[in-house]
Parts: sequence; structure tokens; C-alpha cells
Amino acid sequence: MIMSYTINGARFHKAPPISDVFVNKNTVVFTDHKGQQRVALNNSSQRVKFLHWLVS
Repeated sequence: MIMSYTINGARFHKAPPISDVFVNKNTVVFTDHKGQQRVALNNSSQRVKFLHWLVS
């Protein structure tokens, strides 16, 4: 099941299973069923919310 998340007007999708997650400051890179995606976030609060959605 593909799930989506909208932040700052941009929509991101995840297609489980998530196999890798890398975090560097406010950038998150993850690999899912469809490949690798890079997400740049504005602050640590957005990063935490995004990571919670990503792994849930």
C-alpha cells in the first residue's frame, strides 16, 4: 500500500517495506519498494514528524 505525506506543499510517498533510512540534520533519505527518495525539511520538528510517519 502506497501512503503519502504532504509537507511545505510537497507530497512524498512511501511504498513499504522501508529498507534504509539516513538522517543528516534536516535531510532524510530513505529507500522503499520503489527506490530511494531524499526529503529536505525546514526544522527538527518537521524532521521528527516525518520520521514518525515514515516508520509507522
